[in-house]
Amino acid sequence: MTFKKGQRVWWDDPIHEKTGEYDVLAVDHTRNMVQIDNGKGTFEVLPEYLTIICPVSDEERQQLDNLLQHFRAQEKELLELMRGIVSHFDDGEFSVGGHSVQVCDEDHDSCCVYGFSVKDGDLYALLEYDSGELYGDSREVLVENLQVWPFFEAFCELIGEI
Repeated sequence: MTFKKGQRVWWDDPIHEKTGEYDVLAVDHTRNMVQIDNGKGTFEVLPEYLTIICPVSDEERQQLDNLLQHFRAQEKELLELMRGIVSHFDDGEFSVGGHSVQVCDEDHDSCCVYGFSVKDGDLYALLEYDSGELYGDSREVLVENLQVWPFFEAFCELIGEI
């Protein structure tokens, strides 16, 4: 097993005094020791007494946080770009006759987006449903309340049909 700082481990203390969950603080490969802490004490132990409970390291958590921040920034850029493009169309709305893209709405119900509109500076997706029972045949939903990436992909596909 490879231990990394930030992982959560179970220490099976051979003398059964300190057995429990700990966080890995450091790994000394030269000495073959792992430094662990549970908030009550810090110990250096041999790896064979440890079992990884959560394999995610501090470095991996930091990478995830960085990517999430990057993703959120890109999501805002996508919304701004889409809003700007739609506002160029007459009445701030566009749709492609006879063409739609399957997506899911904010409740994860299957539907199709057939266009977009801008009202009072907000970008809306024009959705239609097969059953007609959920919300009627169609409805407008604020895009920022939806999963933006699938709607961006649908937007690009619809723009490509113009």
